[in-house]
Amino acid sequence: MSLQLHGSRIVSLIDRRTVLGSLGLSLIPSGVSYAANPALPGWYADPEIRIFGDRYWIYPTYSADGPVPAAPSRFTPWQAHERTSPKIWSPFLRQTFLDAFSSPDLVSWTHHPRVLDVKDVSWAAYAMWAPSAIEQDGGYFLFFGANDIKTDGQRGGIGVAVSDHPEGPFRDAIGNPLIGSIVNGASRSTRWRSATTMARAICIMAAGNTATSSACRAT
Repeated sequence: MSLQLHGSRIVSLIDRRTVLGSLGLSLIPSGVSYAANPALPGWYADPEIRIFGDRYWIYPTYSADGPVPAAPSRFTPWQAHERTSPKIWSPFLRQTFLDAFSSPDLVSWTHHPRVLDVKDVSWAAYAMWAPSAIEQDGGYFLFFGANDIKTDGQRGGIGVAVSDHPEGPFRDAIGNPLIGSIVNGASRSTRWRSATTMARAICIMAAGNTATSSACRAT
């Protein structure tokens, strides 16, 4: 609190932030736990949250290394060659895997590293982005973008990986991008936000593939 003399009156100038902060503290019930802010350590983007069973799950994009750099992925000769293009923005070369986080209460979080890695997606080499997960008949399907393609002549786009567990490990379901071309001018590396649309797309574009048959029953 600071005091200023105005004529014969003393006017109290109180920092509004102090008042609001004190008010907020007085409203917090005792014995209640709260998540940290930020809730998750590290540099992540595009978080999607799901409820599978009795746990909350967050699938984000790995944005950048923290104080301890992530271990490098293993690459096939084709993947290594794709990564040599001078047109690739260097931070994209670090985005070669996806992590997940789970919690029973939105307060305490467990880190599940590398639920999906390019070593298990032969056509993905970098810029693995924007995961989106669904569950059907006990199986888990993780959609993601990869390779930040700019034209239909480049290999990459939206892929789908499968696992028996929400924490993975996930592996490529069909051996190719699910969506590998520009559709109505939209980015191929943008996730699909509707689980129903995702499942129907699997049926249309991967019909007959046993790895995706359970998702087709969702439609």
